[in-house]
Amino acid sequence: MSVSRERDGRWDSTVLFFLLVGIVFISRLPFLDAGYGTQPDAWRVAMTARSIALTGEYSASRLPGYPLHELVCSLFWRGGPWVLNGLTALFSGIAGGFFALSLKRLGSHRYILGGLALSFVPVIYVNSTMSLDNVWALAFILAALYFVLVNRTLVAGICLGVAIGCRITSAAMMVPMVLLLAHGNDRQEALQRIFKLCVPATIIGAAAFAIVFATYGPGFFRFSEHGYPAVADIIRRATVDVWGVLGIVGLLAAMILFVINSSKLRSIKTDSSARIQLLAWLVAIAIYTIAYLRLPHQSRYLIPAVPFIILALETILTERSFSFVCIILLFSSFIGGAGRSGLRPGAIFSEYTARKQDMVTIAQVAALGDAFPNKAVVVSGWWLPKIEGTLFATSRGMTDYVYLLDATELRKRLGDGFALYYLPGIREYNTQVYGVDLAKFGAKPLLPDGTPTHTARTRP
Repeated sequence: MSVSRERDGRWDSTVLFFLLVGIVFISRLPFLDAGYGTQPDAWRVAMTARSIALTGEYSASRLPGYPLHELVCSLFWRGGPWVLNGLTALFSGIAGGFFALSLKRLGSHRYILGGLALSFVPVIYVNSTMSLDNVWALAFILAALYFVLVNRTLVAGICLGVAIGCRITSAAMMVPMVLLLAHGNDRQEALQRIFKLCVPATIIGAAAFAIVFATYGPGFFRFSEHGYPAVADIIRRATVDVWGVLGIVGLLAAMILFVINSSKLRSIKTDSSARIQLLAWLVAIAIYTIAYLRLPHQSRYLIPAVPFIILALETILTERSFSFVCIILLFSSFIGGAGRSGLRPGAIFSEYTARKQDMVTIAQVAALGDAFPNKAVVVSGWWLPKIEGTLFATSRGMTDYVYLLDATELRKRLGDGFALYYLPGIREYNTQVYGVDLAKFGAKPLLPDGTPTHTARTRP
């Protein structure tokens, strides 16, 4: 009887997993075209994948490198945005599936709702339609979490190692997972399980980054700096850009519901397993919040914290309150708030609109660049990866597209007879970075004033 029940349980879990994967993947399909995404890094991934495939030599889309993600994408780059974005969408489904399985293993009765809620949080939904590594790493992190919970520690270590190979910051997940493994076991058994997790994770992660080290040397482990953002931008990226307006309302409502009824938290005080689990969730949240505050340039840096915030809510809220929050999160990507004209579209719609407009803008830039009869240089800034990713290595007449120009390079271009142009927002950016106002050297805007763009979303 017990064998039959175990077999039925495995069958139920398999069906649950593929159900979540299918639902989440299908929900992404309408948003996979229109380029590789609004983020310049997504275009850098596509260009790097093409370069690796054609040259057979590894190069990083940006340091410190994302080797497993970049190498796998190099196998599929010819499929264009549909395929590369589609792979990310698939991994978002895998993340949702493993998260639901973890909730079920933890005893939650709302595991399907929780898995879907995670998948439709705006920062995850939006980034799961682009050719970026964040969601890939999240999928393997959540796979590792599930296998830790079901005591398949070696498999968990392998999954965590792959997550590290996709995104090096995934290594931080060893800390909360070690907390889970150390609880409820004698010292020797705990050490054995921790060994089975950490050793394969470290070996696989190190092996993945060996190719980065071989290419760039010990200096590979560095991050791009763009100056520290304003406090208002940091808060917005960590709140509305992650959860959406509706999601923030849901989280505030959750806190109110917790204050009104904290009976579940009181029961945790007598349950050592629940206390350790809550501690593990809070440690994961703290680690990735600190990492975000180190370089708070993108809301997607907080993606690894999102499932653990939901797990913390499931731990402290009553079942009814948790269901309420999950339902709100399910709609958070679709509804961006309310105004005089009614409901505003949510992040997934505004992001997709931005992507389509970006493609129109890039087409305009390419057409204007092709039409120049003489040598010209277009200072493109954060538009450059999208332009290069659209044109690839194809010769486009006499026009060069560059990121920024310092005073020395600018004078050299002028001396060589180049006409100077810049794209929207780049004159100010060039001044900020190099202290050089392009307009004072005779540069002109390539696009006419009033051209619709979404530069705020495309800036690094």
